[in-house]
Amino acid sequence: MTILKRITPVFVTLALVAMLWPRKDAPAPKTFDEADFDSVVSEKINSISAVDLAMFIKNQSNAYWLIDLRDSVSFEEYHIPTALRSPLKSVISLPTRINDHIFLYCDQEQEAVQAYELLYFRGYFNVRIVSGGLKAWRSEVLFPSKSSIPENELTDRESLSKFFGGNVLVEATSLDQTVKPVEIKSKAAKSGC
Repeated sequence: MTILKRITPVFVTLALVAMLWPRKDAPAPKTFDEADFDSVVSEKINSISAVDLAMFIKNQSNAYWLIDLRDSVSFEEYHIPTALRSPLKSVISLPTRINDHIFLYCDQEQEAVQAYELLYFRGYFNVRIVSGGLKAWRSEVLFPSKSSIPENELTDRESLSKFFGGNVLVEATSLDQTVKPVEIKSKAAKSGC
């Protein structure tokens, strides 16, 4: 029995080495391009379109937080109305309640995904990422192209765009237009931003 006790660690060590040793036929690690990343995000993470977020804000829904994860300079240049700026490392310390709606956006969705995961694993299940971030907000809410809007939605989308200080474009053009955030007057005091 003492021989068994002596050789057991050797066999365990050999088994671990065999499991961890790289195999020649092992597939290379998968790299993700932007399309792959968007696909994984849309399957695994709750998101909201820029248009749906705009309608949510316009309808003055209560108990929500709209968090801009970009740097302070970018935030001051333009941000979605009612947004609060918070760097990724500070998202957890915001005074949100567990059942508040939390919407996250930035220029790169990877940072929004990280914030989503931080909040989700802390028990916040009403967290969503704004699909396409600020770029989608500009192209779908502020300055949507008339040709990209279904005929039956055109009047509502024009109204929505004007509400946030934009306008529907007759043809697709550059979205480098300077826009200042619109002040949204609250109908009732709301928690959050």
